[in-house]
Amino acid sequence: MVTGQKTPADLAMGTPLKTLEGGTVKPAKMGSGYDINSAQVVCGNVKPSNGAICIINSVLMPSS
Repeated sequence: MVTGQKTPADLAMGTPLKTLEGGTVKPAKMGSGYDINSAQVVCGNVKPSNGAICIINSVLMPSS
């Protein structure tokens, strides 16, 4: 989870994003989709009442 609203353009830039637990995730544009670290974004811009959600196809674990 990261703070703020990130657009597809933000993800395509590939700038690492700081997570709420203090780590980082690296987004990337891959063909017509996006990856977060090695997980594919399978559904983006889901709009709950307090932000936006991207659903990915993997579990991201913090570095140990």
